[in-house]
Amino acid sequence: MQNPKKWRTFENIVSEVYRDFSPEAVVKSPEKIKGKSGRSREIDITIRQTVGTCEILIAIDCKDFSKKINIKKVEECIGLFDDIGAHQGVIVSAKGFTDSALKRVKDRNINLYTLIDSGNHDWKSNVKVKFLIYIYTLTARQYIFSCANSNPLVLPLDGYDDIDIFSKERIFLGKLGDLFKENWIDLIELEEGIPTGDFIGQPVTIKCDDVFCCVNITANIEIQEEVYLCDLPVSKISGFRDEINGSIMAKGFTLEEFGLEEIRKLGKVVNRLDEIKGIEKFATMRFFLLPNLGEKASSQRT
Repeated sequence: MQNPKKWRTFENIVSEVYRDFSPEAVVKSPEKIKGKSGRSREIDITIRQTVGTCEILIAIDCKDFSKKINIKKVEECIGLFDDIGAHQGVIVSAKGFTDSALKRVKDRNINLYTLIDSGNHDWKSNVKVKFLIYIYTLTARQYIFSCANSNPLVLPLDGYDDIDIFSKERIFLGKLGDLFKENWIDLIELEEGIPTGDFIGQPVTIKCDDVFCCVNITANIEIQEEVYLCDLPVSKISGFRDEINGSIMAKGFTLEEFGLEEIRKLGKVVNRLDEIKGIEKFATMRFFLLPNLGEKASSQRT
């Protein structure tokens, strides 16, 4: 049974989650509504919102029980929601639902949720989110300079990253290395092959022996890809677990701090994506690492 000293706090936490989810809706907790039976029914939480010319009523019943909610309690809520004419019914539990309770709401407009909240209270949740993590490390790069001028293109023997890059109007855009660092991720094609392309996005000019030369600069890069499947702990979250489909609903969450070495140590290495075909729900995270590499360059005139 519900603890009379705690159930109102549980309702308040649930109502705050819904206020966060639906800032434009009217959320009340509790509210008394006269049902079709003629009786005044107290609803733990109501949400009202106007859609077009119609007002939608969502009724939420909170169950702070020490065990899973059974079919009898669910049927009581079904009667309650029907009596007040709710368009949508929701039952929020502290401990989940029995299998028979889950089956009972099939084909009914009723959601069964479990509170998921990391706050400092009796219902604090320890949540982990499954991530498919990609780590892309740049292992080699080559700058390609293509010059359309009749003037010879004279490049330094090294230090290509320090070449000053100007627009065609001779407005300084930055150092070549800095422009590459800002834009190299755009070159990555998540397919097999060597990524290549224009990372500056426009024809530019460079200064060679005090003469401005119009050039196109592209780059070839080589990438090492690592893929891991990993459960990452969540430090902050406020939402619900949908017990019908297993998904977690939240406006956002904060992960505990972690490093890539932890991922490499604790995560499962994924060599082929068909290895995870049986896993229905996971999030994706990508890391792009740019180590300090030497540079190579080639030039051509067109």
